[in-house]
Amino acid sequence: MRRRDCVVPLLVSMSLQILTLAQAQTHWWQRQLLTDTAPAERALTEVVSRIGWIPLSTLVSAPLALFARRAIESRATLDQALCHDHSLVIVPGPRGLTWLTSAFEAPLLRAFAVADLASREARIAASVPLTAGELDQTREALRASLSVPQSVDSLRARLPAVAKRSLGDAGKRNGTATVGALVLRQLWSVGEVMRVPPSSRADDPTTRWQIDPMPRTTPTAAEAVSHVASRWLQAFGPAPIKLFANAFGLAVGRAKAAFEALNAREVIVQGIADPCWVPHDFVAPEAMDLPARILPVRDPLTDIHLQHLAGPTVAKLLVSKQHGVGATAIFRGQILGGWSYDEGARRGHARWMTANVPAEAARAIEEELARVADFIASELGAVPLHTVIPQRSATALEASLSL
Repeated sequence: MRRRDCVVPLLVSMSLQILTLAQAQTHWWQRQLLTDTAPAERALTEVVSRIGWIPLSTLVSAPLALFARRAIESRATLDQALCHDHSLVIVPGPRGLTWLTSAFEAPLLRAFAVADLASREARIAASVPLTAGELDQTREALRASLSVPQSVDSLRARLPAVAKRSLGDAGKRNGTATVGALVLRQLWSVGEVMRVPPSSRADDPTTRWQIDPMPRTTPTAAEAVSHVASRWLQAFGPAPIKLFANAFGLAVGRAKAAFEALNAREVIVQGIADPCWVPHDFVAPEAMDLPARILPVRDPLTDIHLQHLAGPTVAKLLVSKQHGVGATAIFRGQILGGWSYDEGARRGHARWMTANVPAEAARAIEEELARVADFIASELGAVPLHTVIPQRSATALEASLSL
């Protein structure tokens, strides 16, 4: 009996395609456009969609992530898309995060924002009394106040006392400190309220809210899951199914059903304990030497695949409870440390987290970091969460919902 138990897993694995970790990393780099060496003729909406959208712990994550992919060389293209064309938008999404996505795909992310917020509201209600009456009163007050654009400060001044009631520690832990902040996020998630696009700069920290003059229909998470499954798998496969489930707050069984509906298939990646999934038309690439890359806080790649790019010690050092995966320096598929920007000296600093960094790796990372620092100095100026002295106060995005 024991002999049979040992043979069955071997036979199962032999029926699956087997990839090296280097092949998987090469595919991630290619799908994430991190192998590009020069600007490519791609619309930013295509780039943002292809890489699985950009989570925004800070507004500068977007230009830094796009610059790392050679998708922009100056801020002008991103400013045009977000501030003037409105082909890119900032919306709430899964995990309580704010995301940069195309206007076309925004409803998909909002669907998971609704589901995520419902679970957060339930956790708050378990600790703090919440009545339908005060939620309705706050909702109506917000609708009346947001007929014209309002900053958070002006909105706070207009709201009744019930909207400013604190939701205590439970509210703070779940990102909605007051009744007003909870209801505002509800209205934003369903598409009734919009975050007014910045007037000129994509990283403008000024936030204003308004009733959306063209309210969008938000599908349910059940309706959106097959669409996001396809986009996610194209962006991040090969990947264990639990990473997809965690990314969108799904049960593993529901995530698996979504992959199976796409005819996705399992593969084995050496060095990854769990079976991984790939699109049905996946072709394994030849492993290649991957270039040095300097990635921002919560880059799409590191946000998903941190554990496959860094050892446990380095991964732990890179993650903060408040902002997720920090800024990373990567060479040949391995995270060697983090980086920060000195606004006074206008230069970047690598922070090595592994011993005996090879001279070739250090040189390549320093060269790429100098390139990023030049971009920051000329195009961005300030880069919250990426500076030498970590920012401990709330970011502009967090403050934008602080009613």
